Amino acid sequence: MASKGRFDRALTASQRAKRGLPHGTTLSADDFMSLTLDVWSLQPESAKRVGHPAPFPVELPEQLISLYTFENDLVLDPFMGSGTTLVAAARLGRRYVGYDMDASYVELARTRISEEVAAPTHRPTTLLPAADDGRPAGQVAEAALIAAGFTITKTGYRVPKSGVVVSFLATAPGGAACLFDVAGPYTSHRGGLVRTETVWRTVGRAAAVRTCVPNLAFVVLTTALPRPGSDADHTLRAAVPGTITAVIDLLDPVDRERLTKLVD
Repeated sequence: MASKGRFDRALTASQRAKRGLPHGTTLSADDFMSLTLDVWSLQPESAKRVGHPAPFPVELPEQLISLYTFENDLVLDPFMGSGTTLVAAARLGRRYVGYDMDASYVELARTRISEEVAAPTHRPTTLLPAADDGRPAGQVAEAALIAAGFTITKTGYRVPKSGVVVSFLATAPGGAACLFDVAGPYTSHRGGLVRTETVWRTVGRAAAVRTCVPNLAFVVLTTALPRPGSDADHTLRAAVPGTITAVIDLLDPVDRERLTKLVD
């Protein structure tokens, strides 16, 4: 848990901007909440794959760098080992400097950083689409619905006799009512529907709602889909289009266009 003032800066972002210092963030609001109000759960790294006897996952320094630095800040890693921290810095658009007494580790770090920078998934600037500007998933979802022509009738709608409060009750351009539920946070690590437990919770909520209001469309909005072929992916596919009418990836322009065609 983060204590009050833990993330106070010597200079605010606006003060840094006035001085010409790095001030842009790659941390969304949901990311900040997830990283400061919960225990981090990270998959271990393979020593054999990395080529170092004691590697740690890139996600660990990546999350710390996101919390404590700004875009284009300088990250220093003394005794960098296999260069994991520098890989994370490169991924987040930070400058980086590292050193080590073992020349073989220096070469290993250089190779890993080169591969990271050259990778198609390398994101040298912000992790977030500019249009969403780090907003929580709920705000991104609301904006997408309005842009698609829906009218938000109720935010935080309690479905009668179901025990479930869905994110939105909305009316489609054609006049049909539709239920929308935002699944998972808008975070850079295991957000949206990436976690299996989030998928199961979402399907369970949908099943309870469908029992009470079977004639209303139940659409799930999320910022990340499960990995194809994973257990979470199979579970979600089994629920669509029966229990869940559709699942919309809010960060996919094609999926956003599907919103207007759901209940016309």
